[in-house]
Amino acid sequence: MVQVFIDESGVFSNVAGHEGAVATLAATWVSESGLPTLVSELEALKAELEIDGELKGKDLDETGTASVLDLLARHDVLACLAHLEFPARDETVLNERRRRVETELIETGLPSALASELPSISAQVVQQVGLLRELMTETTERLVGPKSLDGTITWKLDPKGRKTTSFERLVREGLLPELSDRLRRSGLTCFLEFPRSDREPGLQLADVMATAYRRALRGHLGREGWQGLLRLSRSPTATRALERLATAPRVRPVTEDDAPAIVTLLNPIIRQGSLTAITEPITVDDQLQFIRELPERATYLLAQDEGGRLLGIQDVLPGADDGTGAISTFVALDAQRHGVGRALSRATFRAALEHGHRRLTATLRSDNPGAFAFYRRQGFELVAELPGYLRLGERTIAGVKMEKTLDAA
Repeated sequence: MVQVFIDESGVFSNVAGHEGAVATLAATWVSESGLPTLVSELEALKAELEIDGELKGKDLDETGTASVLDLLARHDVLACLAHLEFPARDETVLNERRRRVETELIETGLPSALASELPSISAQVVQQVGLLRELMTETTERLVGPKSLDGTITWKLDPKGRKTTSFERLVREGLLPELSDRLRRSGLTCFLEFPRSDREPGLQLADVMATAYRRALRGHLGREGWQGLLRLSRSPTATRALERLATAPRVRPVTEDDAPAIVTLLNPIIRQGSLTAITEPITVDDQLQFIRELPERATYLLAQDEGGRLLGIQDVLPGADDGTGAISTFVALDAQRHGVGRALSRATFRAALEHGHRRLTATLRSDNPGAFAFYRRQGFELVAELPGYLRLGERTIAGVKMEKTLDAA
């Protein structure tokens, strides 16, 4: 007999102005015979971590997260992970996802009374149920797989309230019959429960995994944490996403020793002629002066590959308003479109928040569509057009101003 615990992290809808909005689900399973020992050791670990009451992934730092994941690995607990990314303000993508999920639910035999209610059910619930269907299907395949299990599989999901919700009805009436049919063909019986997470340690462990996966995808979890997820994951898509973190650029603060490499990176970008408002090559002395005179609340980071080669730089300088910072990004010409800017942005946004910034602005040349698209992907929005932004000889180049509100989650 096997129990499968499923919980989520994040909001299953887009958040305007926030880059990389991600929602995750985690399904973790353990045999009923092994659960008591796992729960006993979990209680001991909670005592070590000074956690009294319900274990929540959001309350754990990276070391605490790694400790919980290591406990799961020692008990041969496995998991399937799934995620959805929500682009800021892209209603077309979101509406298409919703239509696809509704169609799939109806085609699997959703009762007509519940199907007629679908248009009135929130997009967040429909999106979550769609991803849950994928996760439960994949988990079923992993559980049955080449080995035949005996007995029952009990699915345990975190309830959304004391009363039965539209989410629970869609799961019970839409997803469970389809899964039950698949499991029945393998000689298994399927049950569904919605226990309270504060009374079910298995759901608390699923919450830790879902939160860790979301933090990893958003760049908020370091190697110690996401390597633990890799050991537990049995989802090819999630495994590939986590493996990509191993080859992601290394991001760290700039030091004076980096000045020569930064000059080597910047001057080809300046000479290109249309990528920056800087028009004259810079020297090592110029860069050293910039580094030495950085304001106290400034952020200046660089990204390197495994061999130490400089791939990009990004800075945030405080504005007149204490809560606003101005951001600039430069990526080596031959390293663009390889995730360097995104890796820098994730680290820069965290550092900017720590320095008290709640809003970032980017001012760009209007003839640089690549930069405009990059900042849009990071959650920036156009707030102003600047007709006389830059003058080059007889030419006047327009500019644009973009803005992003930082998300502390």
